[in-house]
Amino acid sequence: MKIGILLTGVSYGYNVGHEKADRDWNLTKDNLKTNLIDCFKDTDDVSVYLTTYKHPTNQEVFDFYQPKKLLLLDYEGSRQRTTYAQGLRNVLDEDLDFIIIGRFDIIFKQKITDLNIDFNKFNFIFREIEPHWTKDKFVSDTFFAFPKKFLLFFMEKHCS
Repeated sequence: MKIGILLTGVSYGYNVGHEKADRDWNLTKDNLKTNLIDCFKDTDDVSVYLTTYKHPTNQEVFDFYQPKKLLLLDYEGSRQRTTYAQGLRNVLDEDLDFIIIGRFDIIFKQKITDLNIDFNKFNFIFREIEPHWTKDKFVSDTFFAFPKKFLLFFMEKHCS
């Protein structure tokens, strides 16, 4: 199985995002490497794809993750959905069977291979808090895992 792991969004910066939260990819890099990326390296063909914003530690991020493809965006004027869309477009032509997309600030408490991931279905973490679930059927955008055959449908629904 060919797996693409997409890390997308803010990887570093101070007072960024909707809640003005500080972000530093260094705080989660070892966890993501151990509990996500390295889980597939021996048994599957895994590639990392990065979509993030320009910042002073970009070269360190690239050196650490060694992405197959990199998309570097300007933070000014960016939007969460358009960043997701650009990251997903970055793998449209890639030969992948399964896509895992997450953020740079996720910390997994166990290896992803120990979770109940169904490689034939669309996986997400949880429904959004009310009224977002009842009104719009929103789910958390923190993490998605799905067969590539769902990519265009996902982009149409999530990124438009």
